[in-house]
Amino acid sequence: MSEKTCKSCRKQINDDFNVCPYCGAKVEENILNETISNNSENQKSEKSWVVCLLLLLFFGYIYIYKFYVGKVLEGFIAWIIGIAAIILCIVGMVSMDMDDNGIFILVLGLLLAAIYCLWLIIDFFAILIGKFKDKEGKYVVR
Repeated sequence: MSEKTCKSCRKQINDDFNVCPYCGAKVEENILNETISNNSENQKSEKSWVVCLLLLLFFGYIYIYKFYVGKVLEGFIAWIIGIAAIILCIVGMVSMDMDDNGIFILVLGLLLAAIYCLWLIIDFFAILIGKFKDKEGKYVVR
């Protein structure tokens, strides 16, 4: 059996009740209003849209904005991809003269760099249009 919460007394009551048996308040309207306000308020992040966008614009290459919105794991993954791309590109360029594996390593590094940049560009547009989410799944909007 499903339950809902009375807005007046905050007690759990059966879904079938229209009036709270504890306080006598009409429950149907309270639940409907609470659901509407929760849907609109819970989707908006407490993080500032402007701060997130500025962090991306000025420090996006190190993914600081990911840490700002609480996506620490994504930030570290981005760092690992970026560092691996740099190392592979350097190793690939240095070893290109020595053997044929240098070209493969360089291409792999460039591929990782492209993924790194593409992720940044996607996040930029997601922030701009209000589709970027924080760690709680709430939208970072104006």
